[in-house]
Amino acid sequence: MDYRIYQLTPRIYFIRWLRQPNITSAMQWVKDLRGFLNQADASVYFVSDVRQGVVEDVRVLSHLAELIKHRNWGGGLSLSDSLSGDVYVQMYGRLSGAGNQRDICRSPEEISERLNLAEAGIDSGIEWDSVFNSLHPPYPVVAGTE
Repeated sequence: MDYRIYQLTPRIYFIRWLRQPNITSAMQWVKDLRGFLNQADASVYFVSDVRQGVVEDVRVLSHLAELIKHRNWGGGLSLSDSLSGDVYVQMYGRLSGAGNQRDICRSPEEISERLNLAEAGIDSGIEWDSVFNSLHPPYPVVAGTE
């Protein structure tokens, strides 16, 4: 399995990368995100943990960059602890013209702070430590690859 997507709230999705994805898996991920945006009736936020894997294929990042134009795109944040993770998150930002729409964070607390700057109280009730520090967070898995 390359990734799992957990639904933390109706409007916040958490993507855990378990390893470097292949092109097929990465394209499925973009398709999954598009599906969540299409089903939403309000802005959606995506939080990615890129400490174990990150999408490196520029073609996939270009498809991902198109999602920022979706009417329900609220924003995205990535937890990274490596230069390689930072580089690909920044590449996505350049491709999308997102500016700070997809910020790099260094801690779960920073993720929470930035989400709440975007929309006060949006992450109320989320146990961020269990999300980032547990292999199987206590939230439903809504997508992923085998």
